[in-house]
Amino acid sequence: MEDIIRALEDILRNDMERHDELICCLELERQALVEANLDAIMKMACRKQALAQAIMESIPHVDVLWQKVFPGKKTKVSIRHIDKVVSGGDPGIFRTIRQSLVELNHLKDKVRELTSANRAIAEDCLMFVRDLFSSIMVGDSADPPTYGRSGQVYRRADSNLLMHQEV
Repeated sequence: MEDIIRALEDILRNDMERHDELICCLELERQALVEANLDAIMKMACRKQALAQAIMESIPHVDVLWQKVFPGKKTKVSIRHIDKVVSGGDPGIFRTIRQSLVELNHLKDKVRELTSANRAIAEDCLMFVRDLFSSIMVGDSADPPTYGRSGQVYRRADSNLLMHQEV
């Protein structure tokens, strides 16, 4: 049983290290998004993909070990489940695993928070670029538009737009 617990601790420790590295990647990605450094953004995307793949590959191994520790448990083992088991006996062998799970949950929350923030930055940048191209294609000029009777916008026919001649 102790060998299984040690193996489980090792896998959880590796997952925590991968989540720590993922947090570093997300922080570097945020800086790259702010600086609009496409090379760094692509590099971080590849690194994040490799880390996510490694984390996903460890899940079946953790599940197999949990089944060995808790043979009758059909659902995923959680901190709450460990607390129930520990409350009835010696918490010694589960103390480090419980602490690892708490830290891993904290790291996962941090990853969600940083991912959400980076997504918001990327969406803002994309919206700015979309609006910029939209104004170029539509031909927003300094002259105010003239509205017709049915609410249509009339613009001057002569335009200095680059795309005006191609359209």
